[in-house]
Order: sequence, then structure tokens, then C-alpha cells
Amino acid sequence: VHRDVSPQNIYFTLEGNVLLLDFGLGRTTGQTVTREGIIKGKVPYMSPEQVEGRGIDARSDIFSLGIVAWESITVRRLFRKSTDILTLAAVTQGSIPSLRDVAPSTPGALADVVHKALERDQNKRFQSAAEFLRALRAATPDLDEPGQVILQRTLTWAFPEHRSSPEAGTIRDTSLDELFALDSDV
Repeated sequence: VHRDVSPQNIYFTLEGNVLLLDFGLGRTTGQTVTREGIIKGKVPYMSPEQVEGRGIDARSDIFSLGIVAWESITVRRLFRKSTDILTLAAVTQGSIPSLRDVAPSTPGALADVVHKALERDQNKRFQSAAEFLRALRAATPDLDEPGQVILQRTLTWAFPEHRSSPEAGTIRDTSLDELFALDSDV
């Protein structure tokens, strides 16, 4: 369990690989829960069970990844409010706007997948990352090329200074948050 899936921890290589980094808060299942009253992770990307101090598992990371997906599609923040207390309340009780209302060009099947990842009830969410991935692939069958090829092309275009550098293909200090330039006030 990573416990800190957020745009700041998702990095790209110029080869089109996506990496989840910073396992500083990660833990294996079976470990004891963080001390009572201690919240770890980035508040706007926490799952409801993280906020409420309930048991977390891989489904908590799926909720966080659902937030990242929603924000990547809409280029808007989902739960971030003016204070951490308001943000915590939004995570556990706030409405989750329909992707199709915010980004009307989003295919319905893709919106359904993202919203399932954002189910507040852990049992209604995808039960594994593999299940989430299968649903994402099924929801986007019209992609002519694999996502890795599209991402590689996009990154090469966005960072032309690295096209023929000897370091091409190495991890660049660019997170998803920076790549999409999500403004914290949005």
C-alpha cells in the first residue's frame, strides 16, 4: 500500500514509462496502522478510509489514483479547498462532479471507470489495480496506439531539449503535477 498516490509522486521517463515514486509512506499489509490522530499523505488525494483512520489496503490507493485520473481529464482539482479541514470534509462527504459535466468530451465508459475508482465504499471500488487497468483498457478501445507510445511522443514534443541527449530515457524531474501544470487554486 503506497498511501501517497498523488500527481507529485507520478513521474515519467522519456520512453513513455509511468513511475510511482516516493514510497516513504508505504507499508505492507499486516503492519500496524499509523498512530491514532496522525494523518499521513497529501490531504486532497487521501481516500475516505485514510481520512477517517479506518483500515486501508490497495483499494485506498485506487481511490487516490481515481482522483489523479479525474483531475488529469478535467485539469481541475477535485477535493482541494481553502483549508485542510474543508478538504478532509470534501473527501469524505463532498459531491464528486460528473466527469461528463466537467469535461463533456470524456467518453462515457471512461467516466464510468473513473467514477467507480472514486466510490467512497471500498467494496464498490475496483478490488485491485489489475482490475482497474483492465477496465481502463476496455473503456478506451479506440486508442490507435498504446498509451506508452502516445506518452513518449508527447514527452518528446514537450521536452525537445532531451530528444537526442545521452540521458534520453532516464527519469526526468517532472511529475504529473508539473506536466499538466495543475494550478493549486483551480
